[in-house]
Amino acid sequence: MIMRHARFFAVLFLATAAFTTTGCALDTGHVSPPAQTAAVTTTQGALREVLVVDPFADARPSPSCGQKKNGWGMDTAQIECTTPPGAWVSEALAKAFAQNGYMVLPAGSKPRQNTIVVTGIVKEFFLSPDVDITKTMNKMNVTVQLDVTTPQGATSERDFHEMGQSLMTLEDNSGFDKAASSATAQLVSQTMESVGQLLDHPEAAPGWHAPPPVPAP
Repeated sequence: MIMRHARFFAVLFLATAAFTTTGCALDTGHVSPPAQTAAVTTTQGALREVLVVDPFADARPSPSCGQKKNGWGMDTAQIECTTPPGAWVSEALAKAFAQNGYMVLPAGSKPRQNTIVVTGIVKEFFLSPDVDITKTMNKMNVTVQLDVTTPQGATSERDFHEMGQSLMTLEDNSGFDKAASSATAQLVSQTMESVGQLLDHPEAAPGWHAPPPVPAP
């Protein structure tokens, strides 16, 4: 009888843990931008002038920023962004350009003769958890198309994709922001390196290509 009760309470505990693995599984979750980007201050920009058009366009298939799940893998609630992803990414990149030695024009400025113009499209910005009965591994996938136009009028286009991860246990429900911050930091780092290559050696910058021509109306 004792063993039967022990098994019953063990199953009950695991079932409860499975249902609550993501912490308040039925409540809407939220992700917020990191306070700072992970860009390292350098002189890479050589005081070149940059305008990051803010916000980036949002071409995601769904307005949701993620999906919470319980321990059985069932969807329980959506995750929302406290800042729209288009503004989230463009503002993070503008800060990173400034930290890496570029002269960043204020948002809304008109490009000048020597301005490098950076525009973007957010194609994916979604957090999804891998769950079991004791923990959740949050995975934040971010895909952004960047278009860089030089003062000479040449435009280059490239997609960037990064995934941030964070482990969230029953005792820690801060994993959403950690995963989003990780993805943002990786995106910023990859973008700074790649844009620097494009501006310094456009003939040999990997991943960049001219955008397709716009069909005549």
